[in-house]
Amino acid sequence: MPSTEVKIQDNILEHPQLGCILIEIQGDLEIDLHQFKEDPDRTMQFGKLEILDDNHVVLFIGKKQRLLGHISKLDPPVALLKFSNSAEAINNSINNNKQSNVEILRIIKNKMVFRDRPLPIM
Repeated sequence: MPSTEVKIQDNILEHPQLGCILIEIQGDLEIDLHQFKEDPDRTMQFGKLEILDDNHVVLFIGKKQRLLGHISKLDPPVALLKFSNSAEAINNSINNNKQSNVEILRIIKNKMVFRDRPLPIM
């Protein structure tokens, strides 16, 4: 299977052809958050993602489970926003009708949907 370089900019993963992608998983994703409390800027890695073709994807979680999914368009697209002020400053600016700085980082047009239960890896 050919591999694709995924670029990381501003701690955002971006696929060269699909851009930023939203991942939709049904159920809970159980991850040990202890390691992230010590270093909140650390990237959370929970599995390996393979894009099989234009529409089908596989997500391997750990060494025992895999999820089969597909890529679909978001309608309407979703914007990834960055607020330059703290939450308190944003609330104060809303209450006082003042402006708050908001930057649109990316427009997300695609999502990967994993609807079925995980399959065991044999």
